[in-house]
Amino acid sequence: MTKRGWSQSDLARESNVPVSTLSGILNGRSAGHSSNFTMILDALFPDTTKVAVVGRLQGKQEAEVRKRQSAARQTLTGLWDEATRRISPDDGRSGRSSARPRPPVDPLAPRPEGTPPGARGGSVPPRVDQLTRRALLGIHEAIPLPAGASADLAVDLPLYVAREADTQLRAALTGFRTTGGFVLLLGDPATGKTRTAHEALLAVVPDWKFEVPADGASVEALAAGCSADGGSAGSVLWLDELQNFLAGPAPLAAATVRSLLTEAAPPVIIVGTMWPDVYERLRAVGPGPGSGDRGVDPDGSLLEEIRASSRNAREVLAMAQRFNLAAFRPAEWERAAAAAATDPRIAHALRHKGDFSLPQALAGVPELLHRWTTADQPYGKALLMAAVTARRAGHRLTVPASFLEAVAPSFLNGRQRAAADAAWFDDALAWACEPVFPHTEIALLSPYGQAMGRVDGYRASDVLAGHLDINWGTIPPEVWPVMVAAADPEARRQIGFNAEQAGYPDVARAAWQDEAEQGNPNAMFDLGLLASSEGNPDEARRLLTPVAESGYPLAMYNLAGVLHGQGDFDGARHWYRRAAEAGEVFAMTRLGELLHALGEREEGLAWVRRAVEYGGQPAMTSYAQLLHAEGQVAAARHWLVQAAERQYAPARQLLAAQLYEDGDVASARRWLTMTVEDTATSNVHRASAMHALGEMCRQQGDLGGARDWWERAADLPPYRRGKVNPAGVVSMYALGLLAHQQQDVSTARRWFSRAAEAGSTDAVYALGVMADAEGDPVAAAGFWRRAAKSGHVDAMLRLGRQANLQGDVPACTQWFAKAAEKGSGAAETALGMLFSETDPAAARHWFTRAAERGIPQAIHFLIKALEQTGDAADAKEARRWRAGLPSEA
Repeated sequence: MTKRGWSQSDLARESNVPVSTLSGILNGRSAGHSSNFTMILDALFPDTTKVAVVGRLQGKQEAEVRKRQSAARQTLTGLWDEATRRISPDDGRSGRSSARPRPPVDPLAPRPEGTPPGARGGSVPPRVDQLTRRALLGIHEAIPLPAGASADLAVDLPLYVAREADTQLRAALTGFRTTGGFVLLLGDPATGKTRTAHEALLAVVPDWKFEVPADGASVEALAAGCSADGGSAGSVLWLDELQNFLAGPAPLAAATVRSLLTEAAPPVIIVGTMWPDVYERLRAVGPGPGSGDRGVDPDGSLLEEIRASSRNAREVLAMAQRFNLAAFRPAEWERAAAAAATDPRIAHALRHKGDFSLPQALAGVPELLHRWTTADQPYGKALLMAAVTARRAGHRLTVPASFLEAVAPSFLNGRQRAAADAAWFDDALAWACEPVFPHTEIALLSPYGQAMGRVDGYRASDVLAGHLDINWGTIPPEVWPVMVAAADPEARRQIGFNAEQAGYPDVARAAWQDEAEQGNPNAMFDLGLLASSEGNPDEARRLLTPVAESGYPLAMYNLAGVLHGQGDFDGARHWYRRAAEAGEVFAMTRLGELLHALGEREEGLAWVRRAVEYGGQPAMTSYAQLLHAEGQVAAARHWLVQAAERQYAPARQLLAAQLYEDGDVASARRWLTMTVEDTATSNVHRASAMHALGEMCRQQGDLGGARDWWERAADLPPYRRGKVNPAGVVSMYALGLLAHQQQDVSTARRWFSRAAEAGSTDAVYALGVMADAEGDPVAAAGFWRRAAKSGHVDAMLRLGRQANLQGDVPACTQWFAKAAEKGSGAAETALGMLFSETDPAAARHWFTRAAERGIPQAIHFLIKALEQTGDAADAKEARRWRAGLPSEA
């Protein structure tokens, strides 16, 4: 007996295979499990002998598995042809009343040549209200619907529980119906980002076309057709897990996003989702090379040590309106309780209230984490640690089995490695891939493949990835080189970049060196930025020049930054201009700033204004500063407010400083507090805002408030391993000064020591002063030498005076001369006094230099020296100095 006219939901119910799994198998998106195949075939052909098909590869048994798959495939081909003819399109039981009919798909047929994974191969896109399949949208699979549940409930999706963010999100989408726009939902794994976004689209733009590109290259192709579309309905561009579109060999370009938002007709709404920590990492900007204790880039240090995709990613993210999806709130739980009366899955999820959010419980997070925490499977856990670490380190989502097998031993101890048998990896893989619910795919690790019956690799549950506290700073140092050695060139490049961000430049260099030597421009670009960050501008110039000459705008921009830092303004101008003319917005801004500084003010303003027209907040901030320098205060304030309102932290801080100078303390504090409370903002900027708030409190006499803000800034984690938040270090030093002024010696020493360990030469100097006051000149000299080695002038002066007291004239002269070379008038005066009896000409030289700096003591001694020569010209010069008139020399 055969079954004709069944929908996929009918078949799912009869075979006990979830609709999402069934849809993935029939449409060629998933290899599935062998049990699923046999259950589907048994339901369709109850009198046919079952054919076992292996849906995943088992480590070293890969060759045998492929052989079995090949034999089974021949048998299944005919069955699938018949099966797909008997199954009608999805009947829409995915949370909506109906879905647009689709022709049957042969799951064994290859995609058209040149069609990327996930692309439709030229077919007409569905409408928003026609595409409701959970798997294609990227919504987590839900716990199974229990037997006996209402037939009106969707198998794929539980009832939607309205979120607090719905109102603002839908209002934004409503406004974008005519203008187009970009919304980005931020939230931890399984917090309901994707479902919330899709429900909002269904409510606001149900009749718009729904584009689900596979990668950045697919978006580029779609963008090319949007401007020539000519239709009446707009388009939604669905970029779930946005970070995946910003990486890879062809990342989504900021220029493409800008074009979609400003030029597409009819309008385009871009919808993306992302984890908050990923967002912060992509948006983070560290201090430039050579930054001092106060974290301010010196003049000419314009190069930001980031690779192309990171800069591009920041520019893309800056165009999005963010919506933070926080944990479930009381009102949301109340709505969930009402829905539980209808949907038993929600009733089950409510049992975990207090420990998990509703979306997490519906996605099986409690069961997944229970398996992780209670299982006695060290090899399976090591494999999962390898998969999650690979993901955090920058590997693509799908991790090959060979990579996992190479890296997993790094997470085992010596005894466990020695006790492993020949099947350790196969057994660990089977355990990790076992679903926590029968007939579902909710597992800690899942196989993934582009073609039927072939596993390309494995993907770790993002729930587990979010649960494990793995980031760049917590990955063991010894794991980085193992990952680099096991990765393919594309993955190696991203892992190398993240290793460099984590503070392992040698690993990054090893990841890129071979490709760079073979002339790979991407690797040469990365090594060029690495050389610059390590203070080797000549090497950076050597590596970046051929890449820039090949026509790569970001290489042009960064080469210009290197040249600018070396004082080669003509070279910097040339490459900034070429990059700007190629559409690089940051280059437009830097070129404008450089031209303005060189006196070409009109052209400089024009370039920055051009950058502003692209909507970038950094350009708005720079434009505001240039206008302020031109005396156009009102216009400058307008653009600064525009950038601040777009959540750009440097603009907020600059605006706060101006408001404070204007006497509007409340508004200044409000802007700084907004930066502090915005957890999506880089900790570098948050620490800077905290320090500024503390300084405001200090100036107003609120020392307790100052201490609180500075302590918060000091304790904020750095943006990468081996680095610091500059404002956090300044806050440590400020706390030391405050405690010292209050005669709390132990607290002062503690904060000065922390600041010194973080790189503050001011704090090292202060520790020397404390040691000297306590009668320990040897310790004091040690601290001052450390500070002097870093160029601290006051430390040089202290060492000179100490040597003078000890009668060590050569050492005294040496230290005062070093301080004088740094422009210290006090040191020049001291040198004049040293030479006053032995070398009058030298004494006069040093007194003159110090007097020209306005040092009163030097002027006194210079006048005295001039009057004692008996020379009429010297006497005249002495009278001029005494009268405060400028010298005729």
